[in-house]
This record gives sequence, C-alpha cells and structure tokens, in this order.
Amino acid sequence: MKHQFGKNLALYERSFAYKQHDHLICNDCGHVFEFCDPRIQQIQSMVGELLRFKIDHHSLHLFGKCTELAEKGFCKHKKN
Repeated sequence: MKHQFGKNLALYERSFAYKQHDHLICNDCGHVFEFCDPRIQQIQSMVGELLRFKIDHHSLHLFGKCTELAEKGFCKHKKN
C-alpha cells in the first residue's frame, strides 16, 4: 500500500487488513514511526455511529519532530 506523507515523501508498506495502524512523521529526519492504539478504532466507531456513516478504514498521519536530534545532536534516522 502506498502512503503519501507530505509533498516529498511517499512510502510503500505491506497491507495488513486485520491490523489498523497509524503514523508519526518527523519533519526533521523524515522517519515514519508506526503505532497502533485501539482507542483510535473506538473513536472511529463512535463517530461513524453518531454521524450514521459506515467507515471502511481511516488514515491518520501526525507530523512533528522526534526528540533524538534535539537530545543527542544527531538522529540515526536522518539521511545525510
């Protein structure tokens, strides 16, 4: 499955239909961190019920900065 993370970053990953996951994208190093939190699925279900909308899937991308560069002065994820 192709994911577009901003203008200049697209990544492909395996599609696991049974496991919904979301992404944190670092604006400094460009690394994409995957995470899974069942509360997001609960929110999706609740919003679908409230708005009478059948949600098939979702995509959540959170952009920010990982702390490794600020804390250590370098980031193992940053491409030189």
